[in-house]
Amino acid sequence: MSLVPLCGGSTCDVYTGQLEWKGRRMKIGLKQLRVFLNWSVNDRETAMKSFHREMKIWSRFNHPNILPFYGFVLIETSRFFLVSPWCDNGNSMEFLGRNPHFGRHKLISQVADALDYLHSGRSGKSYIHGDLKGDNVLISDDGRALLCDFGLARHGDQLTTTMTMTPSHQSALGHVRFSAPELFRNERPTTESDCFAFGCLVIHMYTGYPPYDHLTTDSQVVGAVLAGEKPLRPTSPSVVAAGLDDELWQLVDKCLEHEVSTRPNMNEIFFRLKQHPHYQPFSIAFYEPLEESSCTSPLSDTAESTSEPSKASVLKRRGSSPMSPSERKRSKQREQS
Repeated sequence: MSLVPLCGGSTCDVYTGQLEWKGRRMKIGLKQLRVFLNWSVNDRETAMKSFHREMKIWSRFNHPNILPFYGFVLIETSRFFLVSPWCDNGNSMEFLGRNPHFGRHKLISQVADALDYLHSGRSGKSYIHGDLKGDNVLISDDGRALLCDFGLARHGDQLTTTMTMTPSHQSALGHVRFSAPELFRNERPTTESDCFAFGCLVIHMYTGYPPYDHLTTDSQVVGAVLAGEKPLRPTSPSVVAAGLDDELWQLVDKCLEHEVSTRPNMNEIFFRLKQHPHYQPFSIAFYEPLEESSCTSPLSDTAESTSEPSKASVLKRRGSSPMSPSERKRSKQREQS
């Protein structure tokens, strides 16, 4: 593991490491939850219940555009790390800053497909991401968008909030400039608020700036949103040339509707993105799930244990098996439909 964190935020530090599996080495990212370091034993036990719920949610997902969850590492009872593949390309905004001519339509289509997967219940239950923004879309080594950070993912009436998601520029429900109007009225995140955030993400990816860039403070953004203002349409010729044309903006504008019932769902959004001239089908490739380690107990669907391993260990994800040939065929047909 790297001796110093390579990046991080107000609540976490991110290290890199190597995971040996089936005779090969894999580069991994280890996110340390910094707040965990100073907690009492009782606080840690309470937190572990929350972490277990979040990890069980993440471990259910098996999609080519969702960052896989490998497990966790606990060192000396206080250093807690979430483990996933390391992405040298960084997040989508960092990647596009270095690669300004990369196809943005490809990335937003992949994010839409991942959100449709979450919302549809194809993982076993329907989930809401709740914190969609450019920083939470990583880019894999082969140039795929990978949706990550499920600190606000929720199922049904349960809203799971954790210490992974509380930087000062965020509201209690997500990043202010990506939040739907209803969230400022203390309503819970929904699939519709994810769709609103997706429209904001498209603006961010095509322009390099978050929505409401003409407003300097988040309080001004909140006031504008509650007054019924939508994010302005980018009119720069370079943005239009990159693909944010009339057809795509019409879809984005529908995502940004203040009336929740008038927004399209993610299945419709993904379908319309596939009809756009800039759309290019991408191959379906799944990470092979890691096998359960013999030295640790896997996360069960019912266990709420808060016991901590006595030494450093990696809890490998219980993932669904790779697609069968018939499932892969249906997925490919869906992709091309």
